Amino acid sequence: MPSSDIPQDRELSSLMMQTWLICATSALRYWRDLADVYARYQPALTRSAAPRATPQPSTPEASEDRVLADEVRACLREIGDVALREARRLQTELERIGEAVARGLEPGRSEFYQRRWKAKD
Repeated sequence: MPSSDIPQDRELSSLMMQTWLICATSALRYWRDLADVYARYQPALTRSAAPRATPQPSTPEASEDRVLADEVRACLREIGDVALREARRLQTELERIGEAVARGLEPGRSEFYQRRWKAKD
């Protein structure tokens, strides 16, 4: 292995470690946000579902069913929003890593191109 390849291998290893850390952080953030959503909706959902779990002489009213359905739908909508938000964030971070890998693989180009001129005033 030529000695000129060693820095590129180190850079690639560093990028792979960054990728792993980004993915792990993303997973933790996702589960934390899901726990937050559950914590917000859990009391209302428990209150709504509790009367259905115990034997009642009368059936719940239609308005109570609609309230429960709205709460469940809102909870599910927030869970979906959390997933989309975290997926977008993860994709953006991974694209940055992909760009760094692409820059490292280009021959004769070791750093990011920076414009050397200024715009007219």
